[in-house]
Amino acid sequence: MQVVTYVSDIILLDINGYSSLSTELQLESALYITSQLNAGLNFLLAQVNRQANEIVLGFIPTSDGFYVILRPALAGYGIFLAITLRAVLLMKRSGHKLPFSGVRLAVHNGEIAPFTDIVGKPNFVGGGLNSCTRLLSARAEHSPDPSIPMDKNSIVVSDTAYHRFRALCGDDTEMNDFLASMQYKETDWFEISDKHGNVRRVRFVEASHYAAIELP
Repeated sequence: MQVVTYVSDIILLDINGYSSLSTELQLESALYITSQLNAGLNFLLAQVNRQANEIVLGFIPTSDGFYVILRPALAGYGIFLAITLRAVLLMKRSGHKLPFSGVRLAVHNGEIAPFTDIVGKPNFVGGGLNSCTRLLSARAEHSPDPSIPMDKNSIVVSDTAYHRFRALCGDDTEMNDFLASMQYKETDWFEISDKHGNVRRVRFVEASHYAAIELP
């Protein structure tokens, strides 16, 4: 069997406190967050006159959140999209009495393979998804900079995702001025061990919670 694989940015959104909610509140949170993720993606798509399938390769629900997989041509933009999705959710959440306490995001660039599941829907497997999940082992107390993350709505990135992000930005003065305008900050590298004992090199990134970024 010929196996088709992709290497791209994977964003995992994890809902704080989700597993402790009742079934009814889990459903309420899932419906709200799904609608806001769709709204956020549609906003970005409208800005650049693109269709969802031109930017997003896959969207996978998990027990505590969602994976968003970007198309390989947009590898490097995962950190930007994570910042935007977090901002959309937190801004929309203000004024709503919602049962979840916040969100955490992880960004990784890794390998995934598509397949069709038992009910005929597209799905994905691969080490990239597993590695992205393991990034959530990083906690605020591990950070080498006590000011990052600003709160429990953290964004942690792997070395592969970060290197693609920095390759995208390069030495472009305009891009770096743009990062400064959105109050972008990052920690130094630090190491975490996942539940399997694997050591991973990660860093937290931070930006204004009101930053929504246009994709190219």
